[in-house]
Amino acid sequence: MKESQKGMTFRRDVGPLTESLQKREILIIEDDQVLRAHLEKILHEESLVTTLCGDGFSALDLIYTRRFSLIILDLGLPDLSGSEVAKRIRHDSLNRSTPIMILSARSQETDIVYGFGIGADDYVVKPIRAKELIARVHMHLAKKTALSLGIEGDGEYWSRHGWITIDRVEQKIAIDQNGLSLSSAEYRVFEALLDAEGQSVSRNDIISALTLGSFHVSERNIDVHIKNIRRKLGPKRELLQTIRGFGYRLVIGDSAKQSGISMVEPGRLRQML
Repeated sequence: MKESQKGMTFRRDVGPLTESLQKREILIIEDDQVLRAHLEKILHEESLVTTLCGDGFSALDLIYTRRFSLIILDLGLPDLSGSEVAKRIRHDSLNRSTPIMILSARSQETDIVYGFGIGADDYVVKPIRAKELIARVHMHLAKKTALSLGIEGDGEYWSRHGWITIDRVEQKIAIDQNGLSLSSAEYRVFEALLDAEGQSVSRNDIISALTLGSFHVSERNIDVHIKNIRRKLGPKRELLQTIRGFGYRLVIGDSAKQSGISMVEPGRLRQML
């Protein structure tokens, strides 16, 4: 393991890894040295590559220059708060779609909702339970891997759905010639609505898409993600409709054309995002 005294940045490549596992690098941002070592040990036993960081500013140095498969983030960092780090991650071109798993001792519903509101995809309450953590980590990594299966070349896979252009590998979306910056969880919610091809999607189906059926996600969490997506859609927010007592519907196709929305050329998406 390499350790840098300045900023407490660490790196360990562990175990004989397959080619696919070598691409799964997890960034752990935790100021508690004991817990940081414990997290590393848990993931080491799963043959996962980890990079460890003990403060927010050093973490951002890594986040701005390297792409990670998952970011585990403690909210109580000593210099730059974890919530501020999360917000900056969501504005970073390399890791804005990387799943963020928040670690926090706060377990109230308002705290969890706040975590999702700043862009987190998962929220784990301390003390950490190893088996649960492993299951959650593999859930997020499996989703990232599933997006890449069967895709070759430079990782760009463009498709068009009415007024939306989407890259399902890089989890990028463009609307009306503008890139839409979504967290990984927001992207999965949006993708579930998009795949319904204009049909209504129940809250239960959205929850299943968000969790892969593994963990409990409350309807309040879904409300937060929908609210964030609508805010980011700006003047197009009315195309994400609430179906009272059932779920949501994303208007695409002819109905969207009547709203005056134009589509971006796929080749322009790489320039915008």
